Amino acid sequence: MRSRNTVRPSISISEQALKLATVLLCLGIALLAQSSPSTRPQKFRIRLSEVQPSSFPEQACTLVFPDHHYYTEKTVREHGVVYDRKIYEGELAEEDWNSLITIIDSKEFRAIKVPRDMDPLVVNDAHPYNITVAREPGFQNLEFLNRKALKPYSAQLDPLLKWWKTLRGRPQVKSAGPPDPRCSLEGGRVLISP
Repeated sequence: MRSRNTVRPSISISEQALKLATVLLCLGIALLAQSSPSTRPQKFRIRLSEVQPSSFPEQACTLVFPDHHYYTEKTVREHGVVYDRKIYEGELAEEDWNSLITIIDSKEFRAIKVPRDMDPLVVNDAHPYNITVAREPGFQNLEFLNRKALKPYSAQLDPLLKWWKTLRGRPQVKSAGPPDPRCSLEGGRVLISP
């Protein structure tokens, strides 16, 4: 039989609420730290996207951020639905970063102005490329519907496309993070507006 004079530790309701709030706050902070999009910088320096035509179109998209971090997404679609998606993240070596900046900040590259005509109803040999470079105060948007449209700008674009092909050809670290909406083809055109 228990004695009525047993001393029990007493914790007030406010102390219990404080402990619970502390635990929930720590848990929330831990979850935020693990979520990939929140650790990814918001502003990119350049966005490159290419859709290779086939019965299962494959899109490659790379975002490069001012802190030298990059995000690459490779997506395969079947009837407009994502069939396979691979995400890679890493950091550019100083040499790779310097090469990229030399290309996109050159006077010749900055001078590229691609006229935005109305979208044609039919595109022969579609192989779209989209390049968006962050500039002050907005963006330099370059959109090409096929390889033929690239030709007039090949002297300025070839070094960038070669740089990007080299980056994509290297072994990369897979990421478990979610897709970045800036690489999505959902909603049609992917030009970035200021």
